Amino acid sequence: KLFMKMNRLTVMVAIWCTAMMAALYQPFIAIWTKGDPSLIRHALTPALMVSNFYIMQARQTLLSFKSAAGIWREDRWKPIVAGAVNLGTNILFVVLLPDAYKLDGVIFSTILGFAFIQIPWETYAVFTTFFGRAECRQYCRSQLQLVLSAAAVVAAAWSTARLVPLDGVVGLFAKGIVAAAVSSAVVAIVFRDDVVALISSLRRRT
Repeated sequence: KLFMKMNRLTVMVAIWCTAMMAALYQPFIAIWTKGDPSLIRHALTPALMVSNFYIMQARQTLLSFKSAAGIWREDRWKPIVAGAVNLGTNILFVVLLPDAYKLDGVIFSTILGFAFIQIPWETYAVFTTFFGRAECRQYCRSQLQLVLSAAAVVAAAWSTARLVPLDGVVGLFAKGIVAAAVSSAVVAIVFRDDVVALISSLRRRT
């Protein structure tokens, strides 16, 4: 119960941060590059960066419990295998993809390594050593639901921020305020039970 509770709270914060990054990446880059078209990336690049960020954060609770349980030997080969696959796919994408998409290939290869090697390996190690198969099914269902929730929050924040007809620093702040308000509202709705439980717990402690 503690693991699932901590995982949902951690991912809840990660979803909000992911939504803000998705909404503000391109406006910030436009300011940073002074609007130079040759330096502004297409939309696929920030989308992959945002996806990579979410995947990394969504596994933090699992990693914390794995470390606390002293589970080291079960996935000792994971870094080597993941590193080799990441290096191989990096080289493959850099060679095969056009120049405009080489950076996207590097980011995508990192996502593949996390999604198909590191996370499944870590999950298997934790749920065969510390927890059980029933808990594993519960965790996987929860993670899938959280991914869908993340997609909804990100889509809401990104689409509403795009409606702000302002550019420059003022536009960045305006888009940030709108994205923060929308993503906070959607997160509060999706995670209302978790938020209420957290507030109640804090009140009891004070």
